[in-house]
Amino acid sequence: MKRLLTICEVAVLLLAVPCVALAGQIQVTAIDRTPTAPLPSPSPSSYQPRYISGFGSGDSFTLFFEDRSFPFPYPISFINTTSGPTGFPALATPTNITDTHFCVKDWPIDVDGTTYAYRAWGARENIPEHYFYVSNNLKKWRHVSTFTIPNFENFHSGYVYYGFHDVIQLNGKYYAWGECNIGHTLVCRSVNGDDAWEAFARVGGIGSGPLQLPAPGTPTGCFFDLGGDRGYGKIMVAGDDLAFYLAINTAAKSSLPSAQLETAFINPDNWTWHDGTTDYPAPPILEATDEHDLRECWLVSSSDNEWTIIYDADFGTSDGGKALGYAILSAPPPCTPVDIVSLYADPLAVQVDEPVYFSADIEGCVPVSAEWNFGDNSSDTEHLFEVTHSYAEPGVYTVTLNVTDAQQHTDQDEVIVVVYAPVTGGGWIDSPLGAYTVDPTLTGRANFGFVSRYKKGATVPTGNTEFIFRAGNLNFHNSSYEWLVVNQAGTRAQFKGSGTINGTGDYKFMLRAGDGEPDTFWIQIWEEIEDVEVLIYDNGSDQPIGGGNIIVHKGKK
Repeated sequence: MKRLLTICEVAVLLLAVPCVALAGQIQVTAIDRTPTAPLPSPSPSSYQPRYISGFGSGDSFTLFFEDRSFPFPYPISFINTTSGPTGFPALATPTNITDTHFCVKDWPIDVDGTTYAYRAWGARENIPEHYFYVSNNLKKWRHVSTFTIPNFENFHSGYVYYGFHDVIQLNGKYYAWGECNIGHTLVCRSVNGDDAWEAFARVGGIGSGPLQLPAPGTPTGCFFDLGGDRGYGKIMVAGDDLAFYLAINTAAKSSLPSAQLETAFINPDNWTWHDGTTDYPAPPILEATDEHDLRECWLVSSSDNEWTIIYDADFGTSDGGKALGYAILSAPPPCTPVDIVSLYADPLAVQVDEPVYFSADIEGCVPVSAEWNFGDNSSDTEHLFEVTHSYAEPGVYTVTLNVTDAQQHTDQDEVIVVVYAPVTGGGWIDSPLGAYTVDPTLTGRANFGFVSRYKKGATVPTGNTEFIFRAGNLNFHNSSYEWLVVNQAGTRAQFKGSGTINGTGDYKFMLRAGDGEPDTFWIQIWEEIEDVEVLIYDNGSDQPIGGGNIIVHKGKK
């Protein structure tokens, strides 16, 4: 007999990943490309970067960072490349800004009647004031205003002091995660993306969810689309500088209408770690090596399933101290949403206690969870593509399969299974007036006997039915059955077929048998002549039998 695969086995065989099937997860791999020494450019001896931000995509992007190679207060410097992380210039370019954090966007903005190509938000040291800047050349920035972020006291006892690592536009508004002085991360918003911000939720921190870290967590790096309509992500780093963690929001799918995307993105409860969990310890996506720690980072999208992480780290004195390195983060290529092409049941009609084999043809993303609902208050979540089930009671059951893939796409399909029980009966009734249409005045005892059942794998029932009304010289005997139905309570059977009267002819019959108190019997016999049904016998209703018994045989208990 073929052994059925469980969800976990499918995951191991097809995806080559540990057996986990949590909602809202994404499989990622990060490979450190500079595990032992920093990037050669900029020259490690010429700068000491901290707190990275930037803009761009693919191989063309610009990075800003606090440069600690200068005397305090440290200036913000920048580098740019058109050939990826290995194409940086030998020296970084200083700006006129001396903030600690400096988050830059290439979003034009009008200030006092002048349009500027770039805007930035800065913060320095451990104070609640923030700074808003604009520029047209990246090197020289205009300080527009100093501001604070109100409403933080509703979410923690400190304040937003290190500003933003990234800002994202959603539905015409601006959102950022603010780093706080007691290890919490607050969600902040601005209507115009300028100097007017407010905090309105907490997304994580020490001992608080949904994103918990063991030490003050830094929401480093940028918000980025996970590709393939999988949602959004953001890298976090714990305060011990030992690892990067990936926070994801699989509810915030880029295909959503803008207002729905905004709502899903800013809801803290939608954010988890990449394995679907929220508590610590979360599995890191990248860990420090013997040669360097991990401080902050910026992420650049290369494709729907690959991103470049530029990080700053301390590589040790012999390798130039604080410098830049990079890693490649990748995920499985996006796939089309899971689709149940066909759902099968074999056989579609089965006797009680006999197994039914269910199977599904599924295309698109490989499912990570499945639930078979068999219609009899039982279900199975251990098997993906195939499962067997048997029924203890006769009836008509709708079997439903619900599947979910790793990108949280879902699909559903259903199939109907008819479950039968053998039916036997023998006894007599008092045939009423009018039942025998050949001579409606005739009454008297009419004897019956029947056996009807489905053999294993058969689609039509087998057995025998005989009905004898001696007063009318009527002896009906079936020659074939068409179908048999038993109600789910197992108290009533109905079957239809063909037969002969007194050994000749071709007549149709319908028999209804009740297994109760009392047992009941109702038979109709007719002949079809040129598509016209000519009734021969009908006792008219579920008539209590005068003697004998009728049994609808139940399944095993």
